[in-house]
Amino acid sequence: MENSNNLSLAIKSVFTGGAILTYTKKNSFLLFILPLVYGIFAWFFYYQGVNFFTTYVDSTYIYLVNGLNIASGHFDLGHYDNPGTTAHWLAGIVFYITHLLVGNGNIVEDVLNRPEFYLRVAAIVCIVLIVLSTYFAGLLIAKKTGNYITAFFFQLIVVSSYLNVIYMIRASPEYIIIVTLPYYCAFLWMLSYKKSEVPGFTISIKSVLFLAFVTAALVVAKITCVPFLLVPFFFIDKLKKIILYIISTVVFGLLILYPVWNNFGNMYKWFFGMATHSGIYGSGKEQIIDKAEYIKSLKLIFTNEWFFTIGFILVSVLVVAGLFTKKWKNSFYKLTLAFWLVIVLQILLAAKHYSAHYLIAAQAVTIPAVLAGFVALPQFKLNKMAVALMLVLSTGFLLYKLQNYATAFIDGNKQYISSVGAAKQFGNMPKIYTTGYTESCFVESALSFGTAYGGDGFEEGRQYLRKRYPTSFLYERIPNKLYCFLKEVPSSTIFENYPEVLVNFLRQDEASEKSALAGITEEYKFAVKNIEHARANPETGENFYVIHTDTALAKRHYTQIVTVNFDFEKNTVDKSNFLSAAGLDTCGGADASSKEQFTSATTSLKASPKNQYVGWTTFDMKPGEGLEITVNRRTEDEVGGISLSMANDKSFEKASEDVVADLGNGWKKIRLKTRIPNNSPGGKVGLCFFYFGTKTCYFDDLCIKILKE
Repeated sequence: MENSNNLSLAIKSVFTGGAILTYTKKNSFLLFILPLVYGIFAWFFYYQGVNFFTTYVDSTYIYLVNGLNIASGHFDLGHYDNPGTTAHWLAGIVFYITHLLVGNGNIVEDVLNRPEFYLRVAAIVCIVLIVLSTYFAGLLIAKKTGNYITAFFFQLIVVSSYLNVIYMIRASPEYIIIVTLPYYCAFLWMLSYKKSEVPGFTISIKSVLFLAFVTAALVVAKITCVPFLLVPFFFIDKLKKIILYIISTVVFGLLILYPVWNNFGNMYKWFFGMATHSGIYGSGKEQIIDKAEYIKSLKLIFTNEWFFTIGFILVSVLVVAGLFTKKWKNSFYKLTLAFWLVIVLQILLAAKHYSAHYLIAAQAVTIPAVLAGFVALPQFKLNKMAVALMLVLSTGFLLYKLQNYATAFIDGNKQYISSVGAAKQFGNMPKIYTTGYTESCFVESALSFGTAYGGDGFEEGRQYLRKRYPTSFLYERIPNKLYCFLKEVPSSTIFENYPEVLVNFLRQDEASEKSALAGITEEYKFAVKNIEHARANPETGENFYVIHTDTALAKRHYTQIVTVNFDFEKNTVDKSNFLSAAGLDTCGGADASSKEQFTSATTSLKASPKNQYVGWTTFDMKPGEGLEITVNRRTEDEVGGISLSMANDKSFEKASEDVVADLGNGWKKIRLKTRIPNNSPGGKVGLCFFYFGTKTCYFDDLCIKILKE
């Protein structure tokens, strides 16, 4: 019988039977040694790094912002790239509980005022969970089998990839993989063990549901974990339970994905684009792979971490040997085969556009795959001393690699030191930063990067950040524009108000810096006194410049104001357009008129998801002329605004949802202020209203002011 055969093999194996050291309650403290070592290294790594905005902005601040979306009850995430939702939930729960215990006021404002504090709490929680996961994975095996050798091997899963310590301190998809797989693998090992020892053993419904939940959590955390969907099929032997597993996995997956339900369409486009293009993140040619790049990635995969490479070769040999010796009914061989498939499929997926962290899951399951293979194939005879030596060598090597990464900031975080120096030298001077996903001297840069992934649910946060940091701006070379937390800011805001403005560059060559400075000052060269190279930091590759401006010269002196008002009451003869109050100008979109809501008379314009653009008009403007537009807006979801474009200048595109007054009864006045650049040809400027919400939006009482010199 298959069960009795497995039993004899299990007893003979050094990985399932008695070992050099047998588990007892008195010596159970030994299972805390490796977890505590990992925890100490992880904390040391975080402590030496000091903070995240000077080290790992990407993806820490993405998960800060979207975790805050969940913690604040805005279940509408803007980030779904991994998808990563499992990690968003983890961050959100930590932030919510932290705020409940030690928060100050509104949770959105508190987290954005103290982002590094909340990230520090999250780091502590992450480290504690790693310690517990590692301990309980070892305990499950040691307690059930009495075998410490196997328990210690399973505890090495946490550090099976050299760079894992980088992810042990922050909520991210990689962290979900690292914290989940030790116990998940131990659980599967115990299923294999029970199938070997207990005749007629069958997996319970609770175990099926556990596997379904863990699988869903892994796949939703990182799409490259899709191969894990196959693993439970090797252990579930009843059709009803297979169906239960499939349905439960889908249900758990959908529940975890709840905060991105509104973005399923965008998520599909994102993953479809990545699958059908050869470049990273959906870029490159429309082909599945680039053959040359794919081969290059495969070479990197097998030369980057030799511990994994040796393990993969061993697993492959064991899989082939098992096929030749017809071990496919052996439960431990099934575990080896299942994990080998996961590894191979992950390699094939990761090689499309490789980065080291894409293989963390594959590297993690290599250890249990090798052990299970040795159990299933007693032909590979290993005595206790040989296994103990393997454990010592593996542990020593992986801990050596762990400390290499954990001590990356042993000589101090140069970027943090630079940030302290910059704060002392430049104080509260208005600043323009050019950093995004990279580390920076300024927390505003990290927050700006994170808010870009916040989605519609984070609008409250963006508005607060603009109030909190009104003089901090991001410069993007393409399309040569300035932003204040995703809101485009005209250069006049800076050069007409601030005589000194700091500009920060990180690891840019001299030509790039000069080009950026020229772009920033392009419209106000006549008012710029000089650009001072105020500070350089060769250790970080930073340069700091101060732009000195004559603000009096920079300010425009307008002598004439042309005002056009629309109350959306008067129509042209054919009823297709609105007439201005003076009867001289027209505004299209009369078919969108509504008497449901209004601020004056009885009519307004109504926008909806099916009619996102309403009301349009054009007017002539010359270079240097200013423009101020206001309109009253009423909407439940606080979105909808004014859009401008120019027929003769495609680079001139402006949009605003800025609220300048609360008119009561849900109505708010929004404003757009801008100026036609001096280097623009001028011409027809087009105006319309937009609404990208999910309900309805009303616009009334439009006022256009053209400021002429």
